[in-house]
Amino acid sequence: MSTGNRDEPSLKYDAEASPKHTTHDGRASVRESIWSITRGWQSVYFVFFSLQMVSGMSVIFWYHVFEHVDDSIVETFIGIIQGSASVS
Repeated sequence: MSTGNRDEPSLKYDAEASPKHTTHDGRASVRESIWSITRGWQSVYFVFFSLQMVSGMSVIFWYHVFEHVDDSIVETFIGIIQGSASVS
C-alpha cells in the first residue's frame, strides 16, 4: 500500500530508471530483449547462438538415442524434447 511518500520505492516499472539507447533515427529506446542487440553484433551473436544450439542439441540427441537404448521411441522423443528445452 502506497503512502504517497516520494521516497518510497515503487513496484511499477520505471522506464526513466532503466538504461536507454538510441535507435538509428535518434529516438531513445528501452532494451528489454536479448534480440535487441546492436546491428554490428547481430551476426556474431547469431553465429555463437547457432553453434551453441547445434552442439547442445547434438549432445541431447546422442544421449537419448545412443545411451538410453532400453527406452521406447516415445520415451526417447519425450527425452529429446525435454532436453531441448533446457538447451534453448
